[in-house]
Amino acid sequence: MRQRFHAKHGIQSPFVAWGALDETTLELALTCLPARHLRLWFERLLGDIRANRAGMPDLIQFWPGEARYRMIEVKGPGDRLQDNQKRWLAFCAEHAMPVSVCYVSWEEQSLDAAASGPDATAEDGGVPLARAPGGRSA
Repeated sequence: MRQRFHAKHGIQSPFVAWGALDETTLELALTCLPARHLRLWFERLLGDIRANRAGMPDLIQFWPGEARYRMIEVKGPGDRLQDNQKRWLAFCAEHAMPVSVCYVSWEEQSLDAAASGPDATAEDGGVPLARAPGGRSA
């Protein structure tokens, strides 16, 4: 994968957001994602690109010290899981891939209270979240 990264970096592709993928992220992925999981995702995608190109979880979180990861689908107020997202979640569960759905909500607060609050960090020791391939911007 490292060879392909260097050989193909920057070439337009519907599958890779080059601006979001650098060598550091690639190394985290190769450390934390089991090769078996990568193969299963690629086989599913390539088996029916039209049906499976959308719906993968939005974020991925890495724990390089533990060589593990978690994929996260984010849903805001009023948002619901789409059928293609449900299929990807079921696929991940079927293959014991760590995945969760995070339902986001917020409370109105004054600007002073928001400015003095803690910075957003990965509270459980993981590397800060990165957008998964095909994930949308927040």
